[in-house]
Amino acid sequence: VQGRFYVPAESVDEDDWNYVSGIQGEGTKADPYRIDDVNDFLAFTENVKNGEDYKGKYLVQTADIDLSSEALYTGLAESAIFRGFYDGRGYTIKVNVNTSLNASVFGTLSDGALIVNAGLLGSITSTSSAYGFAHKVNSGAKVVNCFSNVSVSAPSASGLASNIKGKVNNFYFGGSISGEGAPIGDVSQAESLDNCYYISSCGASQSAEGITSVTEIEAKTTLHELLESTR
Repeated sequence: VQGRFYVPAESVDEDDWNYVSGIQGEGTKADPYRIDDVNDFLAFTENVKNGEDYKGKYLVQTADIDLSSEALYTGLAESAIFRGFYDGRGYTIKVNVNTSLNASVFGTLSDGALIVNAGLLGSITSTSSAYGFAHKVNSGAKVVNCFSNVSVSAPSASGLASNIKGKVNNFYFGGSISGEGAPIGDVSQAESLDNCYYISSCGASQSAEGITSVTEIEAKTTLHELLESTR
């Protein structure tokens, strides 16, 4: 699943709008921070690393982002907290991470975080831990209408996150896993899981309510129809 997809995003409260250096926009619903290119996404990543959690702030991605040639990009560690609203608008982010650190693209999603319409491609390799989307989806955080086709390789690895305590709706993992872990992650304490799928050839399996294994053919048909129906 790599085609364009988009659904209307849920709103979050507006408060404490502040300018964050390196990205155009005001962070409001009317004038969100705009992730237009590689430099903007790198600035966003660096800001989160430095403690900007974007609580109550809006970000929108306006183009495909290819970070695969950015040798210094290592993603976000578990300690990097995101609490904002990120709308990928159906565009993709391609990564090529090789690190000794624990790594994911969006770090830890904490209370108030909402990521919608985001798609991830590429690979994340770590000698520690690696996750195809985020480290954790904590209680109060949501992932809606997203996918990861990332190849994940680490002693501890999963397609979505290590631990999910928040809500996930319409998520697909179509990458591969090399390491100890599950296609979606530990969902034993998840607030809700709906329409979560993973490709059966990913290298791991998982059985839980709300999670379904699909073949490559099913991924190209059933999931495409699902995403189209939620536009």
